[in-house]
Amino acid sequence: MARSRVALLVLLAVMLVVPLALDRYLLSVMILVLYFAFVDRLSNGDPDNDGATGATGADWDGGDWAGLQSLLPYLDDLGVTVLWISNPQQSADGAWGGDCSLTYGGYHMYWPADPLACEPRFGDEDALAALVDAAHDRGMRVIMD
Repeated sequence: MARSRVALLVLLAVMLVVPLALDRYLLSVMILVLYFAFVDRLSNGDPDNDGATGATGADWDGGDWAGLQSLLPYLDDLGVTVLWISNPQQSADGAWGGDCSLTYGGYHMYWPADPLACEPRFGDEDALAALVDAAHDRGMRVIMD
């Protein structure tokens, strides 16, 4: 009989504590403000790393880590708490054929050429680390594709 009382008390405690923990978790998730930063299309902070491919359709616009870092005060004012950045991996270089006789560059970053290298048009690893550090200094989390 004593075992069943203990089991019942444990079950009641779990039923009470788990929903409270979940509510706290759900509340913390609900107040997060996520901003997806499509890096190439945001802000050109370093024109020295620009490099269009000559594509006739869509090509690189020049956005980079330095440009995104310069936008952090604005994003902070918006209340952003999580910065989601597009894929940082080095993308395939060149222009490829597409619809309507147009060619397209890999600006969207989903044609990775080197999974261990940063896209040079965005800046180097130090520039990426500086962006992440600056975001963390503002209390923002950073996630990447």
